[in-house]
Amino acid sequence: MPTKDLWTSSQRQAWGYVSSAYEQGMTQTAALKAYREAGGSIRTQYWGELWNRWSEGKDTWSRIIAFQPEDTIPESMYVQTDLNYRSPYNVTVKSNIRQEDGSILPDQYRTLRYDHKPTLGEILTDTEYMLHAYAGDYGIEHVRITDMQFFSVF
Repeated sequence: MPTKDLWTSSQRQAWGYVSSAYEQGMTQTAALKAYREAGGSIRTQYWGELWNRWSEGKDTWSRIIAFQPEDTIPESMYVQTDLNYRSPYNVTVKSNIRQEDGSILPDQYRTLRYDHKPTLGEILTDTEYMLHAYAGDYGIEHVRITDMQFFSVF
């Protein structure tokens, strides 16, 4: 993994754009072109590092499903970043709500912060508590978690 010294200001500025472009299904090259056309400036290799780091984090969801509630999320599943998170261990949860007519409301992202490596049970309990407000009148039973990503500060 790169050390903190390898993160440039351009990488920090581009991180949010990378995550958004990836979620929209853009290719790495198309996203970089759009970022630059919108006024962003970053070296191609730095963009590639960010893109690869984001995609590594996306791969964890398929592996986390097999975990038991008492299992601690291993360090290897955390994407290391030097962004200014307030806590060393952070979990981003992506979810949506299925309405009674079958339509799905837009994806919602929430971040949980921990000062220790949490267990899957802790994450799920905290996520349910946090999503009650999001669910509102629809009820928590209509909320579906579709992805989780893990970030640690190095």
